[in-house]
Amino acid sequence: MVKLSLTIRLMITSICLVFIFSQTTIAATHTQKKQSLRANLAANLQDEIAIIVTFNGMQARVSGAIGGSAYRAELSSRQSRLLTGLSKSVRKVKQFDVVSQMAMSVNADDLEQLLANPDISVAQDRLLKPSLAQSVVRVYPSQDSSPYHGNSQWAVAVLDTGIDKTHSFLSGKVVSEACYSTTNAADSATSLCPGGTASSTATNSALPCSLSDCGHGTQVAGVAVGNGTSFDGVARDAQLISIQIYSQINDETYCFPEVTCIGSFDSDLIAGLQRVYDLRNIYDIAAVNLSLGSSELFPGTCDDQPEQPIIALLTQANIAVIAASGNSGNTSQMQSPACISDTIAVAASFDTSDTVWADNNTSTALDLFAPGVNITTSTDGGGFTTVPTINGDGTSLAAPHVAGAWAVIRHAAPSMSVAAVKNLLQIKGPLLTQNAVSRRRLDLSGALETIDPDSQSSGVSFLPAVIMLLLD
Repeated sequence: MVKLSLTIRLMITSICLVFIFSQTTIAATHTQKKQSLRANLAANLQDEIAIIVTFNGMQARVSGAIGGSAYRAELSSRQSRLLTGLSKSVRKVKQFDVVSQMAMSVNADDLEQLLANPDISVAQDRLLKPSLAQSVVRVYPSQDSSPYHGNSQWAVAVLDTGIDKTHSFLSGKVVSEACYSTTNAADSATSLCPGGTASSTATNSALPCSLSDCGHGTQVAGVAVGNGTSFDGVARDAQLISIQIYSQINDETYCFPEVTCIGSFDSDLIAGLQRVYDLRNIYDIAAVNLSLGSSELFPGTCDDQPEQPIIALLTQANIAVIAASGNSGNTSQMQSPACISDTIAVAASFDTSDTVWADNNTSTALDLFAPGVNITTSTDGGGFTTVPTINGDGTSLAAPHVAGAWAVIRHAAPSMSVAAVKNLLQIKGPLLTQNAVSRRRLDLSGALETIDPDSQSSGVSFLPAVIMLLLD
């Protein structure tokens, strides 16, 4: 019998204790989530709760490519079998065909049945809130002399409140539209899709609604790709994919101090992201912009969030997902989906100085700073505004600076991966610090100087001084 030294025995004991502690922590987190779901259902006057179900491990167990015919058939079969075992009171079912998920509204009995199923995970279908002239010059001073403007080959997908596509700043840019929205009395929600439907991919399906915050998407799109007579957005020649993902919410508690406002359900955001994934072979999509987020905040990364699977698929398809870090001034936590590890999380600096915005959410999951305060951009109805509102100022407008920059870089370097672009942006630009988190401020001109334009016919190469930095 082999005798182990005391040191080795202590090491084995330590490893076992770490594993036990880790498993105990995971189990406690799952228990907390179940208790939270039960509590939220009990508080709902309609005696039901909107949820998202994830089929655990399906992508690893099913043969064939994700989104292929065999995969979709198996996913549909699992969704049908799950529904068959539930009561007839299940409502508002949304069956996704790329990510192994589905959404529905269930009563207490059905919720308990789902929570007891070891083959699935259950999360609440939450509501997410929407979170230039000088700012573009700050990140892209060489724009006028640069040959790279994110040409019409490249598109930025804006998942937001819809876009005023007739605005002179955005005219002719929208190449695809869609809408995903929810009507659900339990959440005081009404669909904003044409005709009150749950979804549409028809022309004009992503026009902005008439509520007070519905200009948010037009503002975001202008920062990313606007093309004007006196100033431009970042990728002034790029195209737009406009996807409206908001619902009207008639809940004074959620909307305070307003009575009516807008919110996006997780399930509608996932449907919008899946739409982008489905369009990946039709359009050259450089980036997705998500200027929205959860009220719940997370320290570090949050890869247990329901958007993680589809964001991972988009990243694998070389489409960057850019998200606002949030505007509540938290010093160690960020909102979802910005905290998901595959997203590019962006916080805000001022338009004409490298001063960070005090209301940024920051954490170790933050990736970049970009201008987001005092930004002049397009607004619904054909005009322009310097955005002063809590839903406009800050990280909501910082994120599309990065999304536009992604389109410009992909124009300059079409084969460049999400990871390589991220690495490039994280070694250029001034280093800003907030709450002990230090990250680079977006410097698109500096990034383009790093790329060797003479090599573009055969792909992309970099000046020798930065090759090792990008591989690090």
